[in-house]
Order: sequence, then C-alpha cells, then structure tokens
Amino acid sequence: MGAPHFGKRFNVGFCRLSKKGEKRVKSAAVIFLAALLIGLFLPGCSTGRINELETQVAEQQAQIAALNSEIAKLEKENASLEEEYEKLQKDYWLLMDLRRKVEAKDARIAELEEENAKLQEENAKLQEENDDLKEEIVGIAKIKISFWPNPAPYNYENKQWEWRMLLREVNGVGVRLNRRIREYYTSSALIGSHEEDMNLHLDPYGVSRGPCSASYNGTQPNYVVLTYIGVDDHGHRITAKGRVDFEQP
Repeated sequence: MGAPHFGKRFNVGFCRLSKKGEKRVKSAAVIFLAALLIGLFLPGCSTGRINELETQVAEQQAQIAALNSEIAKLEKENASLEEEYEKLQKDYWLLMDLRRKVEAKDARIAELEEENAKLQEENAKLQEENDDLKEEIVGIAKIKISFWPNPAPYNYENKQWEWRMLLREVNGVGVRLNRRIREYYTSSALIGSHEEDMNLHLDPYGVSRGPCSASYNGTQPNYVVLTYIGVDDHGHRITAKGRVDFEQP
C-alpha cells in the first residue's frame, strides 16, 4: 500500500468552504460591522439627548423658581391686604357705632325742637293774653288786623297778589300808625323784607279798610307777614301783626 496523502485532504478540508459556510461567515461579518457601527454612533446620540433633556430641566427649574418668587410676592401682598381689610372692618364697625350714636342724638334733638316749638307757641299765647290784660288795665290801644281773601289770589294781568285789609282799634284808645314792615317767607325761611313809612290815625274803636297788593322778584314766597308800628294817644308803642298766604301762580 502506498503512503497516505495528508496534504490533499488538508487543502480540501481547511481552505475551501462549502456554500453554507460562506453564508454563515458573511452573516457573522454583517453582525460584527453592525455592532461596530452601533458602538460608534450610539454614545453620541445618547449624549445629545441627555444634554437636551438637561437643558429642558434647567429651563423648567428656572420657571419654577420664577413662579415661586411670584407666589411669595403675592402671598406677601395678600397678607398686607388682609391686614388692611381687618383694619377697615374695625373702622367700619366703629363708624356704625358712631352713626347709631349720631342718629340717637338727632332723634333727641328733633324731640327737643318739637317740645321747644310747642313751648314757644304756648309762650306766645300767654304773652298775647298778658298783653291783652295789660292793655285793658292801663288803657293801651290795641289793633286787630283782618285780611281777605286769604290766601290772596294772584293777578296774572298785574303780576301781583291782591287782597283787602281791615284794621280795627278794639281797646278804646286812639293810635297813630307810622310804619309798616313786610317780611316775605318761603315755607321754611325768610327770603326778604321791606319797610315803608305810613301815616294812619285810628280813633278809639276806629276802623280802616282798603286794598293791598304785593309782588316779589326772585324766589317765589309762600306768604307775607305785615307788621304795623305806631304810638297810641297815651304814648305807648303799639305793634300789630298779620299774615297773608299766597296762592301759587
């Protein structure tokens, strides 16, 4: 037998691959290259994404810090407003208490004014009775005044109020009237006055009658008070008053 041919078997077994082996080698090469490329590129991609996320986190933290600062500022302002509100609330109740006291004082003043008006009216009546008694005792002239119609109508043609007057001496003493005062009033206040001289003598129990009129420029009066002043035959100063209401034009 001849010697075995090892070299030929070696060449065939180790230097030449089958088609199936070639495919396996190619697949392994592709996998190796892919792994190599992933190793080369993935670290860069991951680092960029991390940097992007870190930037976003930093921006959000800055926004959170700004919002916290704004919240702290608003909380401080709110505390100041609450303090001011509590102060105003205390002032409000203080004002309400003062208002109640003022209203009570006003009510009391109104009561006193009403009582005072009644007392003044009673005093005027008593004074009139007293004057009547004095006149009867010492012989002082006394004038009674009458007006009609009263309220006096307004004459649109003459633009004035017109009425008639009657003066009577009722105490049996002659009197000379030398002055007359007109005082014009609204329902609540005196708005003007006018004084004029006159010369009228009334005998004891004498009578004088005649027409009267009045006009007024400015605020519309509601009535006029006529005051007659004079001296009786015994030298006593005499005063007599009467009121004429005006119909409103």
